[in-house]
Amino acid sequence: MITSTLNRLRQKIEMFKRVAVAYSGGVDSTLLLKIALDCLGKPNVLAVMVSSPLVSQTELDESAEIAANLGSDLRVIKAAPLQIEKIARNQRDRCFFCKEYLLGLITDLASVEGYEAVVEGSNVSDIDDYRPGMEAVRKFDLVRSPFIECGVTKMEIRTLARSLSLDNWNKPSQACLASRFPYGTRLEADSLAKVAAAEHLIKQMGIKQIRVRYHGDLARIEISPKELPAILNKISLSKIADAVKPCGFTYVALDLDGYRPGSMNEALR
Repeated sequence: MITSTLNRLRQKIEMFKRVAVAYSGGVDSTLLLKIALDCLGKPNVLAVMVSSPLVSQTELDESAEIAANLGSDLRVIKAAPLQIEKIARNQRDRCFFCKEYLLGLITDLASVEGYEAVVEGSNVSDIDDYRPGMEAVRKFDLVRSPFIECGVTKMEIRTLARSLSLDNWNKPSQACLASRFPYGTRLEADSLAKVAAAEHLIKQMGIKQIRVRYHGDLARIEISPKELPAILNKISLSKIADAVKPCGFTYVALDLDGYRPGSMNEALR
């Protein structure tokens, strides 16, 4: 099964002589980058990563290290999404405009430098959630989504990544920082930085799957259900609160449902 899926993905990549990979450092884009490098060789593959206030510096640094370990060339594009009103106002269609803007930057670079396609890591598991950004992907003729084209799920991606000995095969999913904010709450660099700082400090405590959801003065903490039991004691909860409050929050609350992808979309239902 693994071999069959991997071969289908390789065939998709080998349709092109040179590809750019829309790279974030997550397991999805890392697997695409690995397959592209194996199929086409380093001179014909470019990882393109976007730096903006929507991604923490820690995440960018870790992603750059992963690309370097794979032996890939990496290009970092500096973006300013908060200057685009349709993104900054953070309505329910924000992800569409953000993806459209970021893919526009990547495809412009790829076109100028002679890359035949930009491959990105959406997979069939993403289809079950509200993801307007996937509509934006379809606007670009240059952009391909090999995992969706081959019917590959998130679980299969992790299995493939593990079989190829990728260090981040079990890395927790990392959505952009905008996903921590309720729709309608304006995105500002200062509040995004507060969330990034709080999540970084909690991760330093050994908690792997974490989201700090922003509700003004209140930080709502989501932790993986598997990790919740270990922190349900006075000492651990106090440590979390003491770490988060100096980041710019007055109150810290623990979400008893734990971490689940797209929890801000629950209000839409």
